Amino acid sequence: MPQLHGADRGPGSRAGLAQAAGSQASHLPPLRDAPWTAEARSVTIGPSGTATLSIATTDNATDQADGSVTVALSPGAKYTVSATQGAATVAVADDDPQSVCVSQVLLNTVRSYYDANKDNPPGYGENWKRVLIAFGDVQDATLTPYTAEAARASEEVWAGWLPTRVALECIEEE
Repeated sequence: MPQLHGADRGPGSRAGLAQAAGSQASHLPPLRDAPWTAEARSVTIGPSGTATLSIATTDNATDQADGSVTVALSPGAKYTVSATQGAATVAVADDDPQSVCVSQVLLNTVRSYYDANKDNPPGYGENWKRVLIAFGDVQDATLTPYTAEAARASEEVWAGWLPTRVALECIEEE
């Protein structure tokens, strides 16, 4: 029984994962949030030993990181899963342009702030990671994107937040 593990979304793309063409295919609902694990689905594998599994993604206008879909066969009583061919991964590319609100220089700066602070309490690294989520550079379903309002409050403590706040305001206006 195939199961999807750790699937990331790729807006506007269609991920068709095939073990080749089979006589029957299983269709899953569009991917919404990453990481996402589907409930187990049955796929009939014909005499050729192959089947097709199609997965739709949700189109939007938000730039997001590219992702992937991985399908792995679960062991069964009446068949053996190959140790080397029991799973397959397909890349899913985002089709939305990167926001003009965030320059590459600012993105690199925020990445460096995150790297420098990810192990520092209290939540310094998490704040920068939330900025990267808002910029569409990182996906993490456990955190909410940083907002311009939060950046404004942070800017009162450190003026270095100014370019980040301006970029977040631009994103929120889009």
